Amino acid sequence: MLKQITEDYFRAFQNKDIKQIRNLLSLNVSLRDWEFEVTGLDSVMLIYKRIFKNANAIQVDLFNLNIRGSIVMAELSIVIDDLPILRVVDVLEYSSNGKIKAPGLS
Repeated sequence: MLKQITEDYFRAFQNKDIKQIRNLLSLNVSLRDWEFEVTGLDSVMLIYKRIFKNANAIQVDLFNLNIRGSIVMAELSIVIDDLPILRVVDVLEYSSNGKIKAPGLS
């Protein structure tokens, strides 16, 4: 189940599908990056909207998933517009009902 949700999340991110991302997130989601930390669905959605507004194209290639309980570690590469490839490991935490509590936004 978590594998499919994670794949759906990255596909929605790549497609800039804000509605699908919102459906996958928990109401009490928190998002932490090297630039910011926000909590709550509405605050997190503002971050996604800003990212999607500033990016013409996003490509996500998922290479590896490691699932331990409610934690998923995803090895992936992300290309935004013509910028260099970002190779990252995102860590996503899930609630008991399969909603993302902490997406590892790159």
